[in-house]
Amino acid sequence: MDPRGAAAAPVRPGGHRSTCQEPNGTGNVETSALKRLVKATPEETVVELLNVTEWNSSVLCFYRCHGRREVVTTKITVYRAPDPPVLEPVPPLAVGAAHELACVVSGAAPLRLLTVTLRRGAETLRTETFARHGGDEPAAVRVTHRLTARRRDHGHNVTCQALLDLSPYNRSRFTSTSNPQQLSSSPEDPVMEPQIYLETGEAANASCAVTGVFPAAQFELALADRPLPLAISRDGHRATAELAPTQAGAFTLVCTVTVGPMQRRTETTVHVYPHDPTVLPWVLVALVGAALLAAAAGGYGIYYRQKKIRHYRLRQRQELERLRSEAPAVLNGSAREPQA
Repeated sequence: MDPRGAAAAPVRPGGHRSTCQEPNGTGNVETSALKRLVKATPEETVVELLNVTEWNSSVLCFYRCHGRREVVTTKITVYRAPDPPVLEPVPPLAVGAAHELACVVSGAAPLRLLTVTLRRGAETLRTETFARHGGDEPAAVRVTHRLTARRRDHGHNVTCQALLDLSPYNRSRFTSTSNPQQLSSSPEDPVMEPQIYLETGEAANASCAVTGVFPAAQFELALADRPLPLAISRDGHRATAELAPTQAGAFTLVCTVTVGPMQRRTETTVHVYPHDPTVLPWVLVALVGAALLAAAAGGYGIYYRQKKIRHYRLRQRQELERLRSEAPAVLNGSAREPQA
């Protein structure tokens, strides 16, 4: 602390210094804190402040330099490094879902020298400073950022960093970082057909789909507690299994989707009816009858169109013959007036 100019100086509780360039100068320091004289020479007086507990205090410096007495009051800025930031838990998020990240920093003083930064991996999401905060005592601050989940975010860490920068006064920088929160996705409930109907011996595909997840979901389809072989779609959002039941009854088909630590499941019922061979002939008769009716309807239509065409062409020939028979009488003038 230089008595020739009043400059606030940060001090960790425990010490302060006063100097003067006058070789024969003498001086001392008056403060409400306990002090201990460390050094007193014509060039310099060093006083150690003991157990500084006031966040807003001042020091009265007096010195006799060059034959005159100078008195300067200097504000003591007491600093405290921030506690480790606390990043509020981040739940699993669906792609496109929004969530408010929140970080709480306590214990830092003065707040006007504090900077809080929220990051996703190496990407800075938000940086907040408190230059307008005029208080000297430690206080808790809460910094937020609205995060929208992206597919590529899975597995990335979100962190919060607190920095107390004393560079306006010295080169001290105190940094503290929160424990990371890892981003992961929350799958929606998978979707399946509500009911499936089959006959024994009949095969059909059943599918289970889920959207809005990252990374690719892990599927499991089980019929009556028996896992089924799966075919996964290229985008990883759909699983398909073949159902070929050999027994009649109602069976539960369960689809389980796992994404990271999260699981979702849905169920449907597969109704299997016994195959009745007596039904097949009647089905064949019905199919053959329908085919014959369609053919008959089609044949009659063709016959009707052909009949109309033949009638039209006959009328054309008759009209042409009539015109030919009347033309010579008119040209030769041989037509006679009818006799009265």
